[in-house]
Amino acid sequence: MKFENSSRRTSLGFSLIELLTAIAILGLIAGIGIPVFGGNADHARHARDQRNAQTISSLYVTAQAAGVDFSTDIQEVAAIVSRLEQGVTVGKGILKGRTYMLPNLGTEGFSGAVQFLKLENGMLVYQANGAAVAGEHRAGLAE
Repeated sequence: MKFENSSRRTSLGFSLIELLTAIAILGLIAGIGIPVFGGNADHARHARDQRNAQTISSLYVTAQAAGVDFSTDIQEVAAIVSRLEQGVTVGKGILKGRTYMLPNLGTEGFSGAVQFLKLENGMLVYQANGAAVAGEHRAGLAE
């Protein structure tokens, strides 16, 4: 008669304890990693909005220097940005007929950038962190 050793176990998979330990470790890693990466996404969005504001400001000064007449009745940054998005054409001078237009930044790109721009004495002013700082980039020509 042959007796089998019942204390000897053949392992064909993972035990419940091993699976629960692995799940707990993965949960701990996710609990630490998600907030860290989420903060990076907010920082990247903020940096993108600042970069878009600088692009808008630079295009404004370039178009104005080329001879585009931004009428003085425009009192809102969003109206200027909308006009640049549609494209502005030079009406006089050597660049007459040339069109200046913002790259396709999308509605979210424009709306985020507007918070870093303001009109000051008829000029579009870029503000880092939403507040005027020394050495700010002024879009517009000195009168």
